[in-house]
Amino acid sequence: MNLEIITKFLKEFHKDYSLSNKIQALSNLFSSINIEIAYLIINKKPFEIHRIKDSNSKLQLNSAEINISNHEIQLPTGENSITIYNNPIKDEYNTYGWLLIGPSKIDSELEKIIQAELTCFLKHTINQTFLKKAHQLETICLLSERVSSFYDLKHLLDIVTEYVTKALNAKGAVIRLVNKNKQLLEVMSEYGLENVNIRRYGIKLGDGVSGEVWKSKMPKLVIPDTKESEQLLSSKLRIKSLICVPLIFENDVTGTLSVYEKLSERPFDEEDKIFLEVIAGLVSPLIAYTEALEREQSLRKQISKNLENLHIITEINKIIMQPRKIDELIFLILTALTFGKDIGFNRAGLFMYNAQTGTFQGMIGVGCNDETEIQIWEKLPDMTTKEWLEIIDKNKIKNESTFNNTIKQLRFDISDFPLIIQILRSGSVYVSKKDEKDIIKEKLNIEEYAIVPLLGKEDLLGMLYVDNKFTKKPIDENYISLLQTFASQAALAIENSKLYSEITNTNELLKTAKQELIVKEKLATVGEMLTILAHEIRNPLTAIGGFANIISKKSENLTIKELAEKIYIHASKMDDMFKEFLLLAKHSTLQYSINDLNEIVVECIKNFDYVDSKNISFIFNSNESLKVDIDKNMIKVVLNNLLKNAIQAMPKGGKITIETKKEDSYAVLTIEDEGHGIPSDVLPNIFDPFYTTKFNGFGIGLSISYKIIKQHNGIIYAENKNGGAKFTVKLPLSIKEEVKDEQKNSYS
Repeated sequence: MNLEIITKFLKEFHKDYSLSNKIQALSNLFSSINIEIAYLIINKKPFEIHRIKDSNSKLQLNSAEINISNHEIQLPTGENSITIYNNPIKDEYNTYGWLLIGPSKIDSELEKIIQAELTCFLKHTINQTFLKKAHQLETICLLSERVSSFYDLKHLLDIVTEYVTKALNAKGAVIRLVNKNKQLLEVMSEYGLENVNIRRYGIKLGDGVSGEVWKSKMPKLVIPDTKESEQLLSSKLRIKSLICVPLIFENDVTGTLSVYEKLSERPFDEEDKIFLEVIAGLVSPLIAYTEALEREQSLRKQISKNLENLHIITEINKIIMQPRKIDELIFLILTALTFGKDIGFNRAGLFMYNAQTGTFQGMIGVGCNDETEIQIWEKLPDMTTKEWLEIIDKNKIKNESTFNNTIKQLRFDISDFPLIIQILRSGSVYVSKKDEKDIIKEKLNIEEYAIVPLLGKEDLLGMLYVDNKFTKKPIDENYISLLQTFASQAALAIENSKLYSEITNTNELLKTAKQELIVKEKLATVGEMLTILAHEIRNPLTAIGGFANIISKKSENLTIKELAEKIYIHASKMDDMFKEFLLLAKHSTLQYSINDLNEIVVECIKNFDYVDSKNISFIFNSNESLKVDIDKNMIKVVLNNLLKNAIQAMPKGGKITIETKKEDSYAVLTIEDEGHGIPSDVLPNIFDPFYTTKFNGFGIGLSISYKIIKQHNGIIYAENKNGGAKFTVKLPLSIKEEVKDEQKNSYS
């Protein structure tokens, strides 16, 4: 036998420990010695048949045609057959395989060398296979034991990736699960892949190896020196081989399990793939079960939280649903969103929507504006929201929040935030996106906020605003759920409050109308009587006064002259009194003209210059000219009566403060004295005719004033202020012509 051929064979045979290298070395050897056919059969179940050399393309060798007990084997080649010589590869204990050579034999010495080399190689390979299977079986048993006791999905997946990586001596492993909502494979657990650039973002169906496995439901093995391996090597992964198997539960792919490149020189093989499929079959139902368990636990937590939130809203509703003024209600609503440990936003505000102008106007805000305030806020007692609301409601605590002023100054047009109407009319809570800017973020200097619409029965009422500017706590699903529920209740409470206010105002109007009707009936009755008395008494009284005046001027008797003057003076006073009686009784037509109310006040004050000697002074506050459409003479009567009452209320002297101002479409006049005020039991009756508490009064001055102001479509009322009495008169700045005509017709 040629020593050079044997040396070359042995050198090639020991160059690499892989099976493919051994087969290539044998092929080169048999080609050099003219062996036409050579096959290697490895003793596994089933047999592994590897072709070394076969120049007869018609030969089809399979395990069913081989009788390995025969030394010579006849194999068909179409119409003929060929003889193959069987050379067992064995030692004294086991047979590891067979080398089939034909149609001629090889040298006996060379045969012994080949048999010895193949025996050593196959013995090691088969033993390693048995050890590998034993190790994999042990891994499966240990993994099965460990994962069966875990109900935390992330922990379960971490255990699987670690065990698989170590069992296959791989660089690392990754488990991706299907996100059914996004229809993407997403990484849920990885091990040992910190330096491997795997795709950690979502993978679409059919995209990449994992996407193909997801789509086909079939495992995939990529080995070195293949087209797919070259693609992996040239990609960002920079690896030669991998295995990816589907995680299947009830015929649906729930994810994939992938391992990347062995740390040893040996690549992944079919046995590794089968092992990974067994692992996938083991953990797939556990993953599905754990996911279901986590969903159930999450649902239980959500139900528990929803019940807790419902309890909070119910307790708050008991307070905010009570009849109250709209401002008080909104303050309590915003307090519920910020105070206490139940909801606890940093700040809250309410914006009302004006559909006609398309604007949002800030109405009320509750919360802190800076770090100093938040430190004070954090030191407040740790109470529930209901407890805080009860304290605020009971003690009538006012809103003194600095954030309130900030909100009130805010007004923006929907054109500044075009999407806001669409957002709010959807009825859902809107949480701002941190990377997007808008008018609200700009105005309030905030990174994240939420708004929720207040929807009435017909349309949008406004919106609630909340943020966590200082704690930076994210506005999560629980916050959103609470806001959604709370907003619907708040909207209902606001509508109820508006209805309550309307009913209250209507009742007040009815009460006022009833009182006015009573006063009118009294005036009508008294008017008839006064008219008769005035005519019956004034005629003789005028004669008496006239004659007394003549006597006082012509009489030379001083006593008679003095008595006549007294008669004349008292007759004149009685005549003035009867003029007032007639003024109260008659339905006189008002003579409207545009006048400066401030000038009329100054004229009336001059009529009382004699009060300086009584230690009484006037203070008149007015900022601007105040033009009103009034009957000047009649308003003078009112002013004279009110000033006279104020003077009479201060026998020891004092200040009378008179103020005028414009308020909406009204001119407002107030007269305030420093007397002893009006007794509470007297206050409701002061405008009744002939009602007086004075010794020398008739009680018609305020009745006349009331009548004149009402004729001007105005308002007059009295109250006690700072110890004294304060009268307020509100007169319309202008009177419509049709109202004037109506008044003329009613008096004609």
